[in-house]
Amino acid sequence: MSLRFNHRRHPGRKLDDVVEHGYAIRQAKQPMPRREAPVPSARLRFRIAHIALLGQGLALGILGGFALAWSMANLRFGPEGAPILGLTVTPCHGGLLLISGAVAVLACLSRWTTAAFCAIAAAGWLTLTVICAVEAERHAPGALGFDPTDTLVYAALGAYNLVLTACLVPVLLAKRRSRGGALSARSAAHP
Repeated sequence: MSLRFNHRRHPGRKLDDVVEHGYAIRQAKQPMPRREAPVPSARLRFRIAHIALLGQGLALGILGGFALAWSMANLRFGPEGAPILGLTVTPCHGGLLLISGAVAVLACLSRWTTAAFCAIAAAGWLTLTVICAVEAERHAPGALGFDPTDTLVYAALGAYNLVLTACLVPVLLAKRRSRGGALSARSAAHP
């Protein structure tokens, strides 16, 4: 059976005749008011920051592994390090990047570890930025091969983790407040 036989057309009939009760009236709807762009929800903001940290961990892990292998294969460059992608990389510097990348990937397992790692990493990279700037000004490369380009890399990583921390912490604190406050039953019983 096809629709052609079930559907009867009534040429020349109005909507009132088809509906058969005469109450069908066509009215123009008011246009919808323009809304602002939707604010991303806390879950979406957290997910974006989580993926950004995972990307940072993978990038640092790959760069650190390659830098470690390259600097170990080219020890002839001395204590200043081997040049790679505009950086002078020593084996310790490559190991630092590799380990921080691996820990960043592992920190993505939980919400609180993600936020804690971002805060600790931001403080660590910014501290390393200051140390690197001072050592580069003295022209003493040290074990990590400090130079001005390393200072920029550490500052960028510190700022990146600081922004991730700023995205993650308010979401976690709001989620904690919505679950019943910051005090646990144990801390409320023993002030």
